[in-house]
Amino acid sequence: MKKARTEVRHYLQFKDFSREEYEHLFARTRWIKDKFKRYERYWPLEDRTLAMISRSPRRARACRSRRACTSSAARRSTCIRGTRSLGGGSRSRTPGR
Repeated sequence: MKKARTEVRHYLQFKDFSREEYEHLFARTRWIKDKFKRYERYWPLEDRTLAMISRSPRRARACRSRRACTSSAARRSTCIRGTRSLGGGSRSRTPGR
């Protein structure tokens, strides 16, 4: 059976979603969190891989703000952990390597 294609929508501002869409989003979030608290397996990203491309370590050392470099590493780590907790895998690459 073929899945219906949906139009890609980008979320950039609060006004991009309607009230009904926010209600659905929060209801779905509560449902997922409840499954997690009951230790039920919920892996919607099973057999999926998140690919991340980060800048080179040389450039990271040259950051003007140490906080900017740290937040980039923290963001990458959070994405990896989140993807794994939902059953997916992740690959991290640095250009030029």
